[in-house]
Amino acid sequence: YTHGGILATVVDLVADWALATRLGRPFPTVDLRVDYHRPAMPGTLRVTGTIVRLGSSFSTCEARVEDTDGKLLASGRGTYATRTK
Repeated sequence: YTHGGILATVVDLVADWALATRLGRPFPTVDLRVDYHRPAMPGTLRVTGTIVRLGSSFSTCEARVEDTDGKLLASGRGTYATRTK
């Protein structure tokens, strides 16, 4: 199975890159919460990220990790420091 630390890293990266696609670069993580729903067994993982709130100082994004059957394996929400000055 895939270790939870790796899943947490993927959740953080994909959520942050949801911001990067909108704002042109990634941002520092301020807070991260990850929930594990079932073991991630060997195979391909699909991860999707979405922006929940785009703010001038802090933004919130979510990410979902699914297996090839679409079963939810892990999900998380991060807060990112988007203040540019």
